Amino acid sequence: MSVAQDRKGVGARDGGSPPPRPRKGLRGRLGPNALPYLLVMSAVIFELLIHIIPMLFGVVVGFFELTVLYIRNWASAPFAGFSNFKIGLDIGGPIGSSLLHSFLITAAYTVLVVCGGWLLGLTAALLVNSEFRGRGWFRMLFLIPYALPIYVTVIGWQFMLQQQNGSVNTLLVKNLRLLDSPPFWLRGWANRER
Repeated sequence: MSVAQDRKGVGARDGGSPPPRPRKGLRGRLGPNALPYLLVMSAVIFELLIHIIPMLFGVVVGFFELTVLYIRNWASAPFAGFSNFKIGLDIGGPIGSSLLHSFLITAAYTVLVVCGGWLLGLTAALLVNSEFRGRGWFRMLFLIPYALPIYVTVIGWQFMLQQQNGSVNTLLVKNLRLLDSPPFWLRGWANRER
């Protein structure tokens, strides 16, 4: 089969229409697989702003000889190099021994909390999964801490969005005077109750 026949066959299959043009919007420019990356981008930005950048800033500041005199203008403090890190890693000195002690306490606390929580959770799961009288009540007791915050949130929003005396309508109509009459926010909720 020649290239011309192959092209003719392809055109005949899809009605002879020209190939589709690429989309001009954001999705067309980024490609069809960009959506997951766009959804994760906000989490990555917050992680950078809250954890990574402050941690890197702390490491950079560790290279300076920061005292009370230079705390406001840390960039003008004299460069210390690795001397601050050497003091912290010297186990024989007071700062190094305190740092080691803090590290050991933190490691022990982490191991105890993680192992203890894992053991308690696994034991509770095995006990509740076995057959005994009142098993449904125990399962309910384990699920209440998960369900209660959602229930309280729903009830709170239901009170806030009431038409006559809800705090949202009070703010919008009486305090800010943005609306003439209080809107009915929970129309779907009221229809279910009837």
